[in-house]
Amino acid sequence: MSKITQKIFSKYYTEELISKIENGNFSEYLSDSPFPYENKMPPGESTIEVNENFSLKLPLSSAELYDMENSISLYSEFKSITETQASDNRLWTYLSHINLWEYMRKRWPAEKLGEESEDLFDELSVKNRQANFIISRYHLKTPNRRRLLRNGISRLWWYAHLTYDDKRSDPFELTRILLAHQDKAQNLLERSLGSDNKILVAVLEYLKFNPGLTREQVRDKIKEINLVGGVKNLHLLEQNEILEIIN
Repeated sequence: MSKITQKIFSKYYTEELISKIENGNFSEYLSDSPFPYENKMPPGESTIEVNENFSLKLPLSSAELYDMENSISLYSEFKSITETQASDNRLWTYLSHINLWEYMRKRWPAEKLGEESEDLFDELSVKNRQANFIISRYHLKTPNRRRLLRNGISRLWWYAHLTYDDKRSDPFELTRILLAHQDKAQNLLERSLGSDNKILVAVLEYLKFNPGLTREQVRDKIKEINLVGGVKNLHLLEQNEILEIIN
């Protein structure tokens, strides 16, 4: 399979796209037709080499979203990029609008907001809920941790990056555990405890050996850990000590 240099949007063009949405002009996001990229805004070049025909699996239903498979696939394709490159809104915005537009329309259709919680929009100022959804999922207004984990494409890369371990027989073992249930990823990584790799790995190891936990039990366990973190500095402990506390 031949390699190509991945294109990215210019900073100016990403800002223009967001401005249009904030002003209520987002009809393009309700269409399955290819995104009408304006040639007057030529894309920038990056140093990232990718397979020419790279794509993601398209969701079949709400029960078959393929986030796990797509996270592993995307990270494997873009494994060579740095965390700085992986925080670049120009890259993820280009991918969500051009290379992976069909995937985005299937996975994050702007017409369906029923499953989106209100906290998706609490950092944004636009009153229109649909506009906020598009900015959050298709764009990356500010590359902070929370928004990197909300963008429809960058989230997949960061899920794998934060859990990849090449010392394991399956380097993506923890990625599979994290994405076994959708809410685990959000509850873990968007909380402060998820920013510490030792704590994150300890929690995932606990889930590995307790596969029968319900969603509610997992959610309650993560809340408990977060409370313990308020009175005990978990960041100073070794991973096995953290796992003992979790158990």
